[in-house]
Amino acid sequence: MKWLLTKHNSRIYATLRNALVILVIVAIVCTTFVSYYVNLRSVLDTAWQNDWQLLQMHSGLMKSMKELAFQIGHQIYADNQIASLLYGTNHSIQEKYLAHLQLKTYRMSLPYIDSIYVYNGASRTLAIGSQHSSGVDIPYETFDRIDPLLRRVLENATIQDLLSPFPHMIRHEESYIPDTFCYTFVVSELYGQEKIKQAVFINFSAGWVQQILKEQADSPSETLMVDAEGNVVFSTREKHIFQNIAGTDLFNSMQQNHLQKQFMVCEIEGEKTVLTLLPQDESGWYYARLTPYNVVRQGSFRSLKLMLTIDVVLLLIYVVLSLIVSKRIYFPIDFMSRQLSDVQGKNQALVVTNQRKRVLRKLLLDASASEQHEELVNEVCQADEELGNSSSYYVLVMRIDKYNRFCNTYPLHERAQRMQLLIEIGMEVLGAGFGIRTLELGEGSNIVFVLTRNEMPQVSRDCWLGYIGQIRQRALEQLSIKFSCALSLQGSHIGELSALYHQAHNALKYRIFPGGGATLFAQDIQAFENKNYAYPEETESRMITCIMNGDGEEARALANEILWGVREQPFISINLTLSKLTMALLMTMRKTEVGNFEFPSEVRETLLVAASLEEIDSFETTVQYFDSAIEQMCASLHDKRDTRHVELAERIHELIDKYYSDPDCNLTFLAQKINMSPSYITRLYRSHTLKTIPDRINEVRMQAARTLLREKSSLSITEISQQTGFSSVSYFSKTFRKEHGMTPNEYRNRIDQGE
Repeated sequence: MKWLLTKHNSRIYATLRNALVILVIVAIVCTTFVSYYVNLRSVLDTAWQNDWQLLQMHSGLMKSMKELAFQIGHQIYADNQIASLLYGTNHSIQEKYLAHLQLKTYRMSLPYIDSIYVYNGASRTLAIGSQHSSGVDIPYETFDRIDPLLRRVLENATIQDLLSPFPHMIRHEESYIPDTFCYTFVVSELYGQEKIKQAVFINFSAGWVQQILKEQADSPSETLMVDAEGNVVFSTREKHIFQNIAGTDLFNSMQQNHLQKQFMVCEIEGEKTVLTLLPQDESGWYYARLTPYNVVRQGSFRSLKLMLTIDVVLLLIYVVLSLIVSKRIYFPIDFMSRQLSDVQGKNQALVVTNQRKRVLRKLLLDASASEQHEELVNEVCQADEELGNSSSYYVLVMRIDKYNRFCNTYPLHERAQRMQLLIEIGMEVLGAGFGIRTLELGEGSNIVFVLTRNEMPQVSRDCWLGYIGQIRQRALEQLSIKFSCALSLQGSHIGELSALYHQAHNALKYRIFPGGGATLFAQDIQAFENKNYAYPEETESRMITCIMNGDGEEARALANEILWGVREQPFISINLTLSKLTMALLMTMRKTEVGNFEFPSEVRETLLVAASLEEIDSFETTVQYFDSAIEQMCASLHDKRDTRHVELAERIHELIDKYYSDPDCNLTFLAQKINMSPSYITRLYRSHTLKTIPDRINEVRMQAARTLLREKSSLSITEISQQTGFSSVSYFSKTFRKEHGMTPNEYRNRIDQGE
C-alpha cells in the first residue's frame, strides 16, 4: 500500500514536473517569436528614422547649395568689376582681365564650385570662369558646343526656374579633360515675361556632393534624388545617375506621397524593399531611401537564433536543476529577473533621453521663421514637459580651445570620455541653480547647455562669471582642458531656444579676439551687429605703396591698422576685410610678376591660410600670417629691384615734370628723349611703380590744373587747359570731370565758396 502511494505520488510529481516543463517550453517558444516580431518592428522603425534623417541631410545640403548660389550670384551682380561682363559691349582689355580675375576669385572662394558662367544679353556672349577655360568669351551661336543646357535655359526659363538646380553633364572638347557632372543654378534679374538678358550660371560639382554623401561601398542601401520627370539626378550608386524611372513602382510611390513624408514596405522591381520618402521640395525633387527588406530582417533572424540557443541552454539547465534542487532554482531566476528589469529600465531611460535630445537638437538648429517651428516646439514639450513648463531659458555654448590640437592629442574614445567628463562638471556646477539639458553640436566641437529655471529675474553677469570660473578651474585641474564659452540673452518661452542658441553660437565666433579662455555675452556682441563698416581703401592703397617702396615695417603697421580696425564690427565685416586685404595683396603680386620674376609659392599659401578663420583660434595668429606674407613680399621685391630701374623711373619723372605742358608730351616723346623703345620703358616703369606712363602724365597735369584753378582766378578754363598740355578745352573738361566728378568751373566755384 505504501509502495502504491509512493508510486502514485511520483506519478503526480512527474506529471506536474512534465507539465511545468511543457509550459516553460511553450512560454519560451511563444516569447521568442513574439520578441522576434517586436524586434523586427523596432528594427524597421529604427531603419526608417535613420533613413529619414539621412534624407533630411541630403535635402538640407541641396537647400544650402541653393542659398550659396543665391548669395554668390547677387554678389557677382553687385560687383562693379564684373559689370562689364554682364552689361558692357565695348570694354578694354584691362577691364576684361580684371573682370575675369574677379570672376576667378569668386570661383575659387568655395572648393566645390566647378565653374561660373556670366551671360551678357547685349553682346550675346558667355564669359566662362573655370579651371580649364578661365578668361574665355563664347558667342551665343556656339553655346551648344560648350553646354546644351545654356541655350535651353536662356530661351525657355520661367519664374518657377528661379534658382532651381539643373543637373547635367558638362562635356569638354578636349579628350584629356574628363566630363563633369554638375548642379547648375541660374541667377537672373528677369524671368518669365521676357527672355533673360543677363544671367549668372553657378555650377556646383556633383562630385563634391557625392564625396560628402558617399556611403560604404558594401552598403546595401541606396539613396536617390529624382526630379519631377523621373530622372535620377543623384544616387549613392553612380551607375544609376541620369536613369529615367518614370512609370516604375518607385516613381509611382513618390508621386502618390509627394506632399508628406512616408515610410512603407513595398515591392520594388519584384523585391521586397523598405522605402523611406521625403515630401517633394520646392524644386520638384523627390528624395528616396531604399533598403532590401531581407537586410533589415537579418538582424532579427540573428536575434532569433541567439534567443533560441539561449532558451535551449536555459531549458536544459532548468530541467537538470529541477530534478536535483528545485528549491534553489528560485534564487538565480529571481536574480536574473531583477537584472533584466534593471537593464530594461536603463534601456528605456536611454531611449527617452535620446528622443529628447533629438527633438531638442532639431529645435535649436531650426530657424525661428521656418514652417515646422511650432510643430518642433510642441514635439519638444511633449517629449520633455519639465523643459516646456519653465519660466526662463538660457543657452550656454562651450568650445574647447585649440580643438584641432585636442583631436590630434587624444584618440577618439578618450576624446569622448573627456568631453563627457566636461559635461558632467558643467552639470554639477550649474545644477545648483538651473535645470540642464546638454547636447554636442558642430561635429562634437561645441557643447551646448540649455539652462532653465522657474524664476524670471535675470541672473547677474558676476554670477555667470562665478559659475563659468568654477567649471573652467575644475576642467583645467582634472582634464587639462581650456575652453571658451558664450552665453545667450534670457528667453521667456521655449520657442525662443533656436534664437537663443544662434545668439550664443554667433557670439562664440568672436573668441578669436580675446583668445582662449574667453567668456562672451550675446548682449555685448549684438552691439557689433548693428554697426556700419567701411573698408579703409585709402589705408590699403598706402599699404600697397609701402610694399612697392620696400617699407615693410610701415606696410605691416598699416595692415595691422586695417585688421584690428574690425575688432568690434559685425563678423561678416571681419570676413570681408580678410578677403579684400588678401585679394589686394594677391593682385599686387600678380601685377608685379613680370618677366621671369615670381613670388615664392609660400606667400600665396600664407595668404590663403590667413584669409580663413576656420582653423584659427586667435586673431593674433591671423595678423601674424599677414605680417609674414608682407615681409616675404617686401624681401622678394627688394631682391628684384635694380638701380637702373630706379634711375629710369626718376628720369621719366623729371621729363614729365618738365614737359607736361607740351601737348606732344606722351609715351613716344619720352622714349625718344631717353633713347629707348616705348614698350621697354613701359614694362620697366610699370613693374617698378605699378602705374603706366600715361597715368603719370595725366596725374601731373591734373595736379597743375588744380593749382591754377585755386591760385590763378584770372585765367580762363581755356588758358588753363593750354598751360597744362591738353589738346583742347573739351578734352580737358571731360578728363577733369572723370577724375573729380565735377567740371573745372564747378571746382573753382566750390573753392570760391570756401568748400
